[in-house]
Amino acid sequence: MTHTIHRGRTVALAVLLAVAMLLMAECNKDDSGPGSYNPSGGDTFWHPRIKREAFAAAPVPPRILILGDSIMASTELPLPADHFDRRLTTALSIGPARLTNGAVSGLTLVGARPNLVDRAPALLAALSPGDVVIIGIGMNDACTGSPLTAFESAHLALVAQATALGLHVLVGLVTPVMPALSVCEAPRAAINAWESATYPGDTIDFPAVLAAPGQPWILPRKATEDGKHPDEGGTAEMADVTAAAVRAHAWWPVTHVLG
Repeated sequence: MTHTIHRGRTVALAVLLAVAMLLMAECNKDDSGPGSYNPSGGDTFWHPRIKREAFAAAPVPPRILILGDSIMASTELPLPADHFDRRLTTALSIGPARLTNGAVSGLTLVGARPNLVDRAPALLAALSPGDVVIIGIGMNDACTGSPLTAFESAHLALVAQATALGLHVLVGLVTPVMPALSVCEAPRAAINAWESATYPGDTIDFPAVLAAPGQPWILPRKATEDGKHPDEGGTAEMADVTAAAVRAHAWWPVTHVLG
């Protein structure tokens, strides 16, 4: 009789253990592959339904497209980690896949072709409604004498094209230069004055973080040797002020899934 009771208990325990293992396997199951970890940290496994609902509740940030010249492309900075786009993804806590840098060294808006008017349509068409476009163009137009009226018309058309696609547009004011490049200064100031008046609330004030208060020239400690491009520190400040401008708008999610 005693042996029969022990055998019965053994069978019951084996059944309970098998059921427990099946339940654990179900909880650990993930449609996308092996065990799904709790994104809040630790080794806790989430049931797939709970995990899907948690991630679905966290908004994914819009994609960002940068349009501009060598300043936005950071071509004068040797280390990719110091480039404007990399700094911006860090400042916004987004993955690099969410940002496309379409900036090209030497690019103008209305000068030598292909210019931004030629390049922009294909880049804009690759975005989706709700995505963000940051336009930082004008230095080469200012320094090569592009007519301001032509610049204004082309800029308005570019912004209109982006907004017609349902995109959000921010305009970066043209960065300051050293006094040795004074030929660029008057046109640069005119472009910035026009952009500030035309796009109130949607401009990024790069000169404010690169020049001394009340001065038009870039601070030497924030410029590369050519006196035209921001250095690593200046570029980092540009990225920070851009991130602040992005976050100031209601269309940017307060919290999101890193992507």
